[in-house]
Amino acid sequence: MRITTCLFGAALAAQTPSLPHVVLTELPGGSPAAALVEVDPSTGALTPLPRFSSDLLRPLAVAFDAIDGGLLVALANGAQSELVRLERFGAGFAEFPIATLPGEVAALAAFGDDLLVAIDDTAGGLYRVPRRGGAPAAVLTQGNLTAAQTYPASSVVQLAWTGRAGTPVTASGTGLWDLATAAWAFGPYTFANPNGVDVTGVIDMPTAVPRQFLSFSDGTFAMFAGIIGPSLQPVPTSPAVPAGGAAAMQPQSPFSVAGIVVGGAAFPFVYEVDPFSGAVTNQSAALPGDPVDVAPGRALTAEVVFYGAACGGVGLGASSSGLPQPGATVTLGVSGPPATPLFLVGGLSDFALAQIPAVLPGGCALEVSPDVATLVFTDGLGNAGLTLAVPAGPGWLGTMLYFQWLHFAAAGISTSAANAIRIGS
Repeated sequence: MRITTCLFGAALAAQTPSLPHVVLTELPGGSPAAALVEVDPSTGALTPLPRFSSDLLRPLAVAFDAIDGGLLVALANGAQSELVRLERFGAGFAEFPIATLPGEVAALAAFGDDLLVAIDDTAGGLYRVPRRGGAPAAVLTQGNLTAAQTYPASSVVQLAWTGRAGTPVTASGTGLWDLATAAWAFGPYTFANPNGVDVTGVIDMPTAVPRQFLSFSDGTFAMFAGIIGPSLQPVPTSPAVPAGGAAAMQPQSPFSVAGIVVGGAAFPFVYEVDPFSGAVTNQSAALPGDPVDVAPGRALTAEVVFYGAACGGVGLGASSSGLPQPGATVTLGVSGPPATPLFLVGGLSDFALAQIPAVLPGGCALEVSPDVATLVFTDGLGNAGLTLAVPAGPGWLGTMLYFQWLHFAAAGISTSAANAIRIGS
């Protein structure tokens, strides 16, 4: 069976796959204090984004939601940090609170259906927060935590912290923390910080000996192989990055080794650094204010990501096969009770204003906007599926679709995990 292109045609035609970097910057004067700017890495062009409700607070960190690409922003509010989600609404942003955390956020990292938050404080550490909002859960106590890198479909996170005189943590270091086992999977290893500079970014290297590529607040970069010894290997940049020119660094993509870096006021540009040669490639015009963080633009790759979990008295297992590339097909499968009617609901969003997620009769959550619904019957073994024909043409690249299976019964509606489909190359 096929869901025809026309079901989504009008709405999809309006979507333009644009994947720029987003920079969070602090503006002088404080009204607003925070601003967001899109950066086209191919042309360097800057596009200021609309203001948002909390932009009078001092900016700390920015990240893209791993499921739908929504903007997640951390801002300082006294001795606490506020996490908010920004959704495009007309010509501006609608803002939704996610969580309030103690201390100051140093880094945000998307982690599936959650967000990992690094708190830079003597009593700080790593927190896990539902990406749509909820109570933060402390998962690791680590003072002066200043950088983090996550990986898709993995339970580990690469962390880095800054040693500071006069605090309980006087040596900088890195380690690979496993959230599934609540233990260090690799490390931790430490190194001296005689210059008193902050670690502003960490990227794990795919080398025979485990190494991390590190950026520092003074604009320097280095390799660190703690398993070999406590010394850093400086990576000179060419051209040289000026002092103070590395406020934050993230990998270009989850498994990339190239660093996307944003300088502070001393070097207000987005640039790429090759960790092996030190070559610097500028990707932006001069940014306004004092840039504090960058969320690298998402790659236009074909992907199906599952999120949420099955819920209700009827167990529904969702699956998929095929890559959502233009002109190809993707089959969405389900396993459940045999010879039973199920609905596959699909839409263009997993987060609609005051609508999604929605609590269904029985208590399970509808995780996708129900723009279309198709009735399907499982076979004698309890299996069913629908095949989606992906439209041909490059204009569809970057389009997002969301699907979820539902089973209706008198006791309530059971649901499968949801999936996000990104049409890509």
